[in-house]
Amino acid sequence: MEQKDQTIKKLVYANTTLRSDLQREIDRFTQLEAKFREVLIKYNIKVKENSRNQQTLFETATGAQISNFESFIDDKGEFGKRKEDGNDSDGSLNDYNRSPPKKRV
Repeated sequence: MEQKDQTIKKLVYANTTLRSDLQREIDRFTQLEAKFREVLIKYNIKVKENSRNQQTLFETATGAQISNFESFIDDKGEFGKRKEDGNDSDGSLNDYNRSPPKKRV
């Protein structure tokens, strides 16, 4: 009987310990989730500010609208499409054949 009481006491203690650990982890997770949400909002704001600053800087430096030149600047623009089409060319001189043209017979 005494051994049974000791086992029950150990199980009760383990149960209370696990419950307190679980509550601490829930609190920790809630804090991390709130922090993540805050950081994500700050990140999205910074991305918008950076794109706005990039556009303003480009317009100030060139006097042109960036939308007219996005295909030349953007990775997914005109030059990026060539890479997606299977042509790995980066447009450098090393990509072109420098041998003289073949003579027609």
